[in-house]
Amino acid sequence: MVRTEDGGQSWHQALHPQPEGKSHQLYAGDDRLVLHVEPDGYYVSYDQGRTYTHEPGAADPARPLAGDYQVCCDGDTKQKVVFFGLKDRPIATPAQPDVPNLRVVGSALHWLYAIGVDSGGRPVGSVSNDLGSTWRQVPIAGESGDIAAAQIVVDHDRTYAWLIGQPDPIGWPAIWFFDGQGWRSMGATGHPDNFLSAVALPDATLAVTTRDRPGLVSGGAFQWVDWPIGGRCGLRLLADGTLFCGDGQVNWLGVGGPGRWKWIRVLVGGAG
Repeated sequence: MVRTEDGGQSWHQALHPQPEGKSHQLYAGDDRLVLHVEPDGYYVSYDQGRTYTHEPGAADPARPLAGDYQVCCDGDTKQKVVFFGLKDRPIATPAQPDVPNLRVVGSALHWLYAIGVDSGGRPVGSVSNDLGSTWRQVPIAGESGDIAAAQIVVDHDRTYAWLIGQPDPIGWPAIWFFDGQGWRSMGATGHPDNFLSAVALPDATLAVTTRDRPGLVSGGAFQWVDWPIGGRCGLRLLADGTLFCGDGQVNWLGVGGPGRWKWIRVLVGGAG
């Protein structure tokens, strides 16, 4: 395991609590690092990787890193909205949204969002502005059927929320923007026919990656951007607002913010 303290300009070896494991997966959040090692289980650090505690039990200490509010739980008959509170245990919100087949939950400064999908594949939305004590259904403009997967992406400042509805794993998705009253359909004139990932930016634009190049959705139009990350990149937002692009041995960190992104290349495993 290696770490950087200068934005990726230099790296040095860091403590690995169990380097003899057969496979390793590292998760990072604001307050912890979670390392899963087979067959030992989880190792958790609350001091930036200086020390680790072994947690071999069945509970997943990495799950709270996916967000304070989530859809839970896989073994339940009906999915519900939960909050990860004290001791990282999922606690159901005081009330539950009236949506069919709850699929995805998102949160921003003043809102909780819940999306379900009805029997015709059409998304159904509900929102709460009192931490889940009450919910109300909101329109999803121009909703279309055959939504196989949905995701909500929120910018690092937790101001802007986008809903992505995918008819298939790689085709261009339906895109909506939450305007305070409901989900407004967002066109993307000039977009390609394929899609890989999306991240909301704090200037109310949506960064996307495709098999060809990255681009931005803004003002009803799509435009290519001159970022070095290339195609086939899974773009995601890290806890501190950094953009991360994972693409095999060559990975990228984007720092700086809209209009002034600086990209740092991270080579893994001796890549050239």
